[in-house]
Amino acid sequence: MAGDGVWNLYTGICSSVTVLFFIVMLVYYVLSVVKEVNFFYGYLGVVMALSGGAIGSAYGIAKSALGILEAGRVHPGGVIKNLIPVVMAGMLGIYGLIISVFIVSSVSYSHYSGYRSFAHLWSGSIVGLSCIPVGFCTGIVGCSSCAATGLVPPGTPKAQQLFVSMVLLQVFAGACGLYALIVGLLFAVQN
Repeated sequence: MAGDGVWNLYTGICSSVTVLFFIVMLVYYVLSVVKEVNFFYGYLGVVMALSGGAIGSAYGIAKSALGILEAGRVHPGGVIKNLIPVVMAGMLGIYGLIISVFIVSSVSYSHYSGYRSFAHLWSGSIVGLSCIPVGFCTGIVGCSSCAATGLVPPGTPKAQQLFVSMVLLQVFAGACGLYALIVGLLFAVQN
């Protein structure tokens, strides 16, 4: 019937609003019962770092794999050489893990100030939010460059030039994630 689509849309919106209202009320209750909310902000930084690193890493690996498979279809011998984008994308997840371990290990239950918790929140946010576009860049450049190197016969000067340009693009894209990790570590050591 014509009204079923509208009814499904209405019930979907109502259920989403109900779930959102429940989450907001649960967070409000937890924050009102727990007088010390500094741990919440510190561990929110951990969540931001891990989730951003995982999203960027997963997208970069998945997108690069498409280019590697396309190149392997034409020239199967060059697949191992084209794994550099996958390694560079995997490093983004490691960046998120490094800052998360650093934040968790520096939380002290005896004295954890609000300033330090917000520093941990921002350090995790810096790393996590920068790993997402770096992962997109790594994946898109990796897919295109692996597909391009797959079209050229291996061992030719053109293939070597394409490989060198792919490595340089991956290094410069990954450098932005490394810079974010360094800035995040500087934020995390604030007292």
